[in-house]
Amino acid sequence: MSSKVMFLYPNHEGYFRAPVGLTLIMTVTEIAGHEVKLFDTTFMNVSENKDDAVRVKSGQVKPVTMDNYFTKKSKEQIENAWLDEIEKFSPDLIATTIVEDSYEFADRLLNIAKKKFNIPVVVGGSMPTVVPQVIIENPNIDYVVEAEGEVAVPELLAAMEKDGDVSKVPNLWYKKDKKVLKTGLVKYLNMDDIPDQRLHFWDSKQFTKPYCGKLYTTGFFEASRGCMHKCHYCINRAFQVFQEESGKVRRNKSVNRIIEEVKALHKKMNFGLIMFTDDNFLARQPKELDELFDRWGKEIKVPYWINTCIETVNDRNLPQLKSSGCVGIGIGLETGSDWVRQ
Repeated sequence: MSSKVMFLYPNHEGYFRAPVGLTLIMTVTEIAGHEVKLFDTTFMNVSENKDDAVRVKSGQVKPVTMDNYFTKKSKEQIENAWLDEIEKFSPDLIATTIVEDSYEFADRLLNIAKKKFNIPVVVGGSMPTVVPQVIIENPNIDYVVEAEGEVAVPELLAAMEKDGDVSKVPNLWYKKDKKVLKTGLVKYLNMDDIPDQRLHFWDSKQFTKPYCGKLYTTGFFEASRGCMHKCHYCINRAFQVFQEESGKVRRNKSVNRIIEEVKALHKKMNFGLIMFTDDNFLARQPKELDELFDRWGKEIKVPYWINTCIETVNDRNLPQLKSSGCVGIGIGLETGSDWVRQ
């Protein structure tokens, strides 16, 4: 038996890229035998990529023409399109990912869907993971996934199909008899057990990226999750504290899995640029980095961009990054200290 799941990507500022987290949840849902459909608001809520427009204005990036990317619709048009897609697809479950600045937008769309169809709704993402006890109180939301959803969502669907008893579904908050209940957390996933992303859910425009004045077909990948640092202003510290029983937040994919996944999807998509979404890409053993840089230069040969912490960049790996094809490094300059900021 299979279910239909309507996924909502409530992108309200036009920053386009296919997010790895949501892509993987859709991937594991489809692998489990369920039918998946995506409603993506990226190119309809605004007339431009607001994030890129700010960067162009400040001189951080070169302008790129993207006039044909956006078809701005009114609030009413977006809401009607959302309801029409739900009615045509007739899903058994609506699922979405929420970050803080998209909460109001997502809530509005969930509200009108709940009023018209009363379909069960599950949400996950960074905000629900940090404050699940707040999000579950929303009357438009039936289930909240705390922490990773790759196991929780398929098991939730299996429980709904069987008898509706979700009490054994991991990482889940839910409501029963007007009470809020939670099932408890399981250990974080082994990164090598996570399947390759399936990308066919997305509009092809989500795989383009303006860089140095040009548009590139871009792949988005994760080589690791989390960070080992304990910066109290960072969400990774919240994960370390609130999901302590799940184990170490910081985990690496093996070099072989990184190369395998990128190679497989590059063969299908012919990427001109790879963006790694890791918080701290270089936080792994030097011998692993040696292997990764060597194999990347020989087997992948695609320019790539990383994010990392400043102390992980050194005289050893910086030349390796350059020779293997790294074209950009994002480094956050952040502190909770007023004195340092001044």
